[in-house]
Amino acid sequence: MQLTSPSATSLSDLNAHLSRWLWHLRLREAWLWSLRGLNGGLAIALGLALVARWRPLWTVATLEITTVVILISSLLMTLAIVFLWPRHRLTAARYFDSLFGLAERTSTALELATVPNNTMPTWLIHDQLADAVANARQVQPRQHLPFKVELVDVFLLCLLALSLGVTLYLPNPQQTVLANQIALQQAIAEQAAAVEAIRQEIIHNPNLTPEQKDSLIQPLNEAERKLKEGTATREQAFQVLEEARQKLQSLADPQTMETAAALQQAGESIRQDDPAAELATQLAQGSFSTVATDLANIDPAQMSAEQREALAQQLEQIANRVEAVNSQLAHTLRSAATQLRRGDHPAARQALQDAARQIQEIQQHLSQAQAATTAAARLTKSTNELRQGNNPGGTPTTNHQAGNNSSSVTDQISSAEDSVVPINPGNTNPGGSGKGANDANVQGGEVGPKPLDQNNGPGDGGERTYEEIYAPHRLGGAGNVPVYLPTANAPNGDIIEQTPLSLTNTGEPRVPYREIYVLYRDAAYAAVENGAVPPDFTDIVKQYFTSLEP
Repeated sequence: MQLTSPSATSLSDLNAHLSRWLWHLRLREAWLWSLRGLNGGLAIALGLALVARWRPLWTVATLEITTVVILISSLLMTLAIVFLWPRHRLTAARYFDSLFGLAERTSTALELATVPNNTMPTWLIHDQLADAVANARQVQPRQHLPFKVELVDVFLLCLLALSLGVTLYLPNPQQTVLANQIALQQAIAEQAAAVEAIRQEIIHNPNLTPEQKDSLIQPLNEAERKLKEGTATREQAFQVLEEARQKLQSLADPQTMETAAALQQAGESIRQDDPAAELATQLAQGSFSTVATDLANIDPAQMSAEQREALAQQLEQIANRVEAVNSQLAHTLRSAATQLRRGDHPAARQALQDAARQIQEIQQHLSQAQAATTAAARLTKSTNELRQGNNPGGTPTTNHQAGNNSSSVTDQISSAEDSVVPINPGNTNPGGSGKGANDANVQGGEVGPKPLDQNNGPGDGGERTYEEIYAPHRLGGAGNVPVYLPTANAPNGDIIEQTPLSLTNTGEPRVPYREIYVLYRDAAYAAVENGAVPPDFTDIVKQYFTSLEP
């Protein structure tokens, strides 16, 4: 329906009043809902802070930054919803008619003016619009839409803000756990970088073939991938590095290493007898590639009888040295020496070339063995660095009970294991000493006149009644025998103080293994409960004594 010019003007004025009212309404709602949006953000931040006190989630600094981001985001989101929320003008007009007491003038005028094919008289529409505009001019929206806040919202805002502040700034025990986790992840990341450095050195090693590089790089790639996943615990990182070290160590052929050592020893021996022997000098220096080249280039036909004899003697000396570790090379060297003495130049040259080829192969395998051994040693160093980084900053854990520093229980256990000396039943002197159960050079009492009877005769199934075993006095026990275990400050883990052992009881004490086990187990468990053992090692200590349980 076409409106006349006065009606169109009145409708435009009415829409302008309606738009002004809507804007005022949105401002008031933005003011009101902004507090509620902040309350929502504070509630979310408080929930995260409480979770962070239950489990290691974020540091306090991260929580503070997160809180600010959440508050700003919640406020902006609330304002965006208020101002962008769609509002139908006719519905808004009805709301304002009710709020301002306009008796449905505005909504009726809009409905009459905007409904198509309206059959109402034109004069009625004109009068309705004019009346609606006249009443709209008298409306003061600030009186009906005041900017105020609900006391409940203000109270809730203060309560949430206070609770969040207290939660953030009270000491949180999870922060220590989180700091240890962060330090652990940094340590693992450093070891992953160290593994990558080892891998790059192998890639750029000119002495290795592509196949050897691939075999050496494979365990390093696997270890680096697992370390970079970011989910490994300290024990898992140890296992990853140890598995890679074992794989690399398996690539170092022991026979090749022994052969190389024998060749160098042969070169030293020959050089002592003949300092001018070039072959001996190269062998002593480990320049096996040069030795192989020199042997391959020797032409017996161009040598005198004295030179051939001297070379044959050197080859025999080398063969004698390597016979025990590489019989094939020894046979080839002796064959060359024999042909040199016979004067069979073609056969001698062929034998020399065969020896050169075998020595070159030894050099090639030795390069792989050296690279594998070096990489394995560096992985061992990485494992030790990871173990030393148990606390943030790499500070070793110490126990200050009774004013004395002591090493961790796991270190004491290891030291105790290393200090075990096999007891000879034929030796009743408690002052005997030894280097350990696995040391071939054990010092102590002499073996008795006959071997120990194991009582494993046919038909007994290898089982017999449990016997009490000899056990030395317990560390720190009676007898006024002070014993000092190595501390973190002792170089190379050496005993920093020793006291002569003096026992008045000259008998042969026997203590059941179970009693000794219980004493040491209880001492270790007490240290765990007192906090003397780092949290990461408590399970290891318990598993250790569980494995030794009778």
